[in-house]
Amino acid sequence: MDALEYYNKALVIKLQVHGTDHPSVGDTYVGMANVYNSQGKYVDALEYYNKALVIYLQVHGTDHPSVGDTYGNMAMV
Repeated sequence: MDALEYYNKALVIKLQVHGTDHPSVGDTYVGMANVYNSQGKYVDALEYYNKALVIYLQVHGTDHPSVGDTYGNMAMV
């Protein structure tokens, strides 16, 4: 089983437990984006970083480290 399969399993559980707008779900999206980025799948990486960013902005607002980190990750792609 590869990393994305484990992240998908984690995502299913987190969505069931926390719903779609929980920072833990965002953290899983970031992990998935990191895998895609390392595989050179940059469009997929940006898609998942953006999913995380939407959650972080909604939950934390614009001035939170998770938001800044995600923008930084997106810039690196």
